[in-house]
Amino acid sequence: MKTFSDLLATKQTLNLSIVLSPLFQTIVPEFSYELNGQTILSEKLTSVLTLNTKLDLLAPINIKIALLNKNYNLDHSTAIVIERLAIDQLIVNPSMGLYTNDQNFQNPTNHLGFNGVWELDIHQPFYQWRHQITNQGWLFYQNTN
Repeated sequence: MKTFSDLLATKQTLNLSIVLSPLFQTIVPEFSYELNGQTILSEKLTSVLTLNTKLDLLAPINIKIALLNKNYNLDHSTAIVIERLAIDQLIVNPSMGLYTNDQNFQNPTNHLGFNGVWELDIHQPFYQWRHQITNQGWLFYQNTN
């Protein structure tokens, strides 16, 4: 450290990494990936896909992964699996997300086997949320008023 201001050189972004893999016999799964209200990708998932993004340190995070246009009669095995989801190297269990689908399947899962949307919604800055879910107490934030 050369000067006191070096202490203030805090990283201002978070790394988001998602690994998706397809399951199918004949029909390749179609999916969409939305981050904070913006569609990032919408296509067929033919092989394992890793999505890496940088996020604002203090922004809320909303991730949506959807399985689209599955034809249950032609290939009932068609699915997408969330293999890994990590935010700043914290592995986030996909069961923390909510999976809304056309078959009314309600259990926590990383296996998206029905037409529907898996969503992880973090309404507060990531590190405040992380401290709460890992039982590390509360992080205080500066009041800007």
